[in-house]
Amino acid sequence: MSTRKLSLALLIGLVTSTPLFSAPPQSDKSATTTATTSAAVSARDKFKEAAKNAGIKDTRVNDYLKALDARAGKYGLTAAQIDTALDNLRAVLEFTGSSSPFDQATRVALVETALHNIAIPTEIDQGYHPTCNITTVEIFVASKHPDKYTDLIKQVALKGKYITSEGKEVTPPTKAITPGRDEKAYDLDKPNNDK
Repeated sequence: MSTRKLSLALLIGLVTSTPLFSAPPQSDKSATTTATTSAAVSARDKFKEAAKNAGIKDTRVNDYLKALDARAGKYGLTAAQIDTALDNLRAVLEFTGSSSPFDQATRVALVETALHNIAIPTEIDQGYHPTCNITTVEIFVASKHPDKYTDLIKQVALKGKYITSEGKEVTPPTKAITPGRDEKAYDLDKPNNDK
């Protein structure tokens, strides 16, 4: 199945001129978990139901959630970060308003790609674009701050703009967030390995 990989790296690059967060998050090793708390299960269940309703394959969602759980301890992710990330993605799937610059099919592809990216950040791909510096930032944010990563995606997917933690509004140009030929050809089942 081919799915469109939106220009997430370009989007991340547009907002990295201002901080994504006001201060580095404090690591609380006792709070680190593989998202098995009751709150995480609830956020997970709600996300899985929204993904199913949107037509995303259960096996794909379950595989990505397992991958996310497996790397949670390695990257010091908390249950709260994972809950927030899944809630952000669910909000994109369940959106019914008219302010989004994307149609429903594109929002579903964006969520599917974002879930892939926070689950397996080492497969984030810049395509054939000379954007390795921006892609490196995207990989870092998806790895360490999936809640912030998905918040940015949610805001742009639903409103076409992003408000930073410092209150600065960033509106990416439409061309920067419109999938090109490379992004439309990207296949999550067979990520590019020739770059």
